[in-house]
Amino acid sequence: MTDYTQTLTETVTLSEALSQTADIHVPTRWKNLVNGAWSTTTGGTKPTIDLITNIKRVDVANGDYVLIYPVSHTKKTLDVGYTAREARAKISVDVRTATSQARLQQLVREVDRIIMASRTNKSNTTFQVVEGGSRTEFSDKLRLLYRIVIDYAGVNYVERI
Repeated sequence: MTDYTQTLTETVTLSEALSQTADIHVPTRWKNLVNGAWSTTTGGTKPTIDLITNIKRVDVANGDYVLIYPVSHTKKTLDVGYTAREARAKISVDVRTATSQARLQQLVREVDRIIMASRTNKSNTTFQVVEGGSRTEFSDKLRLLYRIVIDYAGVNYVERI
């Protein structure tokens, strides 16, 4: 059985693709992706990277945070015989710092670099496609909180039912 960590250059028959299953809704995979590929060269000092459910209190005065949380998980049937479906997992990446707007942008660029690189390097993720999404800024300069939430979606087009 082939798993989703194969590269795009490999060919996969439909029956092989149907035999592959993965729990793409597990936000831990996103956390491990960002945590494992963080580069201090391009991203600067490594922030606290974790699932939002594991963090009891966010204190940006003591460091930067990259918090990941699931938004939705949908599955849509692709064929009449109900043997395959598309699975889509949406997550939000919450980037916070108290340092500066420049530091926030550095953190955001690094998160974007890691997640978008997973589009071409399938050894990093279990998704067939990673889609970038919208960005919402929640910065409050009076309170020295610089924050952006970025939405991403991981998609598997063929998943066995």
